[in-house]
Amino acid sequence: MTDGTTQSPVHVAGPGDRGLRVAVAGHVAAGNSGANGQILRTRIVIDELRRRLGPERVQVVDTGAGLRGALRLARQLLRARRQCSDLVFMPGSRGLRLLLPLYARWKRRWGIRLHYLVVGGWLPAYLRQRPQDLAALATCDGVYVQTRRMLASLREAGLDNVRLLPNFRRFAPDRPRSGPVADPFRFVFLSRLIPEKGAALAVEAVARINAERGEAVATLDLWGPVEARATEWFETLMTGAGSATTYRGVLAPQDVHARLVDYDAMLFPTFYSGEGFPGVILDAMIAGIPVIASDWQDNAEFVEHGRNGLLFPARDVGALVESVRWILDHPTEVICMKQEAAARADAFHVDAIFPELLAGLGWDPRRAAPLSGTAARSR
Repeated sequence: MTDGTTQSPVHVAGPGDRGLRVAVAGHVAAGNSGANGQILRTRIVIDELRRRLGPERVQVVDTGAGLRGALRLARQLLRARRQCSDLVFMPGSRGLRLLLPLYARWKRRWGIRLHYLVVGGWLPAYLRQRPQDLAALATCDGVYVQTRRMLASLREAGLDNVRLLPNFRRFAPDRPRSGPVADPFRFVFLSRLIPEKGAALAVEAVARINAERGEAVATLDLWGPVEARATEWFETLMTGAGSATTYRGVLAPQDVHARLVDYDAMLFPTFYSGEGFPGVILDAMIAGIPVIASDWQDNAEFVEHGRNGLLFPARDVGALVESVRWILDHPTEVICMKQEAAARADAFHVDAIFPELLAGLGWDPRRAAPLSGTAARSR
């Protein structure tokens, strides 16, 4: 979710990188303003590679068009195979099963360097079910994961090419941030609206607190796309939500940070099995709001209990209510949490994270030379 407020120097690959051309294969969903974590990650990586290498060195292979885009995908893959020295690919589990054997064949036959950016936290569990994919993953020049848990798990599984590449964003140091605590307290939930992301827990917790105190001491705004499979569930949820909870619609990625500064804290009671480093936690940090998050999967790597947010046991609505109650009763501590959240975001600025991928590509920002020729290689 780029905000367009900062500009890093645009570097061009140098003489030793004269043959560097990168194809990025992932779900881009061109023309769709709303997006899930995988789509956003793919778009952000493409934007940063273009910014740093130059757009002429970066090709895009959109793997998310389904059968309707099969012919276009085949053409994009063929072009990438013929012209690119490096492939950055970002599939989910289904795409990994279908495309990893193809990419591994490219590596063996044509020497194309492979860089797998894992979106979410599902890969260790996937490999326990499909250990046969370990050999193909081992041929990659880099497998980049978002969390330390995944890093340790994949190394224990025998992969020695795993690198840590957490979520990142581009944002200005002097960006707007959340201000004083409001009355009533303003909570926000930002995610896909499916049961596993925990919106129902958030709604219930706010309703219980307001009922307990006999007035609307807290409000909750829900932002995010409602998936087709969850339409009936969401309609039922909103029917019983009460006046303190409002569904606001879908936020465009470029508007997220400017909107989040209007809130005091984020509720993120997820129990989604694919969770890795949720981008919404990072977005909350950038906006300077603490996160009340379930202690689920890898959330504790990024939400430090009592510093930039609170953690509670997953699916435990009673514990979530206690966390909400504490937040409401400690406004001074909330201000400190807001400041800590904003400071914590700096560790995940793109300039702190992205060099790890650039190093894997063999890119040296100290050298600058134009791309020579019309293709890095011809096959």
